[in-house]
Amino acid sequence: MNPPASAPTPTYEQYEQIHAEARRSMPRFVGRGDLARWQEIAQRRGHDWCTAVLGKGWAGVSRSTPHDCEMLAVADRLDLEPPLPAQIAADRQAARKREQQATAARERQHLKDLERWVQARGECRVPVQVLPNTQGRRYGTGMAEGPLRHAVPIHDAVSARGRQHPAGRALCESPRRAKPLHLGDPCDEPATCVRCLAWMPKIRPTTARS
Repeated sequence: MNPPASAPTPTYEQYEQIHAEARRSMPRFVGRGDLARWQEIAQRRGHDWCTAVLGKGWAGVSRSTPHDCEMLAVADRLDLEPPLPAQIAADRQAARKREQQATAARERQHLKDLERWVQARGECRVPVQVLPNTQGRRYGTGMAEGPLRHAVPIHDAVSARGRQHPAGRALCESPRRAKPLHLGDPCDEPATCVRCLAWMPKIRPTTARS
């Protein structure tokens, strides 16, 4: 059993009493019965309660010292309900705030993607579908956004100077590209590849050439 590295920062008055009592009552040799007893207490009381009793992060019975585990047993007998350490509570609040900010940023990015997609689709003369790149991810947005999504023409298309855009290939792909992009199944999401979006107003059906 390995002790967690962090030093305890308890926020309840009985901590020293629990600490001393655990020193007196913990077994000299740890047996299976002790492990089962500590495991039952930890599971019944929950992670946060164990953290509050110890004044530091709870790592589980197998990674804690016998003394720490016995502290849980003493606190359980006394039916204590200590608060979480102040620093841990503050860290969790900061983590929740960061997650809220990240969620808001993802929502703003999605609205921006949707706006660009609606505009590009309205200027496109060829029906297209959106396919995700199964072997590439989106970068440069400041967040994990999943795979880059490409605009793919359903029918063969052509753009300025006779550039061909074969059906089933991303608009951003060069016709002479040796290895086509690995694209997944069509999805009901806006395309996010800026090169594909830039090509959409420029393409036309191949039958429209004169």
